[in-house]
Parts: sequence; structure tokens; C-alpha cells
Amino acid sequence: MYYISDIIRKLMIDRGVNVTTLAHKMNLLQPTLSRKLQNKTEDYKISLLSDIIQALDCEIKIDIIDSESNKVIY
Repeated sequence: MYYISDIIRKLMIDRGVNVTTLAHKMNLLQPTLSRKLQNKTEDYKISLLSDIIQALDCEIKIDIIDSESNKVIY
């Protein structure tokens, strides 16, 4: 199972960004972001996840997939 916090941390390593730098790019306090990333079962609002991913110079793509046909609907 993949956790969002693990994926974010891997992106941070790949991009050479630490929590302090990422928090600064997002105008968040470092302890606030650090707590989010330390909790593997943390629920992320799409808006926060989008802000994190954008600060890491990436984008999010969400597909809605029909369960029966396994085809992307939107």
C-alpha cells in the first residue's frame, strides 16, 4: 500500500527539497507541514495535496474510472 506522505517524501528527495523549503514555498509553518508528512494515515484535502505537488513542480491528474468497464470516464 502506498501512502501519500511516502510519495510526497520521495518527490522531495528526488527534487532535493527539505520540509523547511517546501513549507516556505507553500507559506506554511514547517512544524505544520512536518506533522502532516509524519502521519502516514493522514487524510489530505485535495487543495492541500495540490499545493504540495505544485510546490514540488509537479501536477496531479485524477481520473474517474467506471468500475464495470474499467474505462476512464472523466
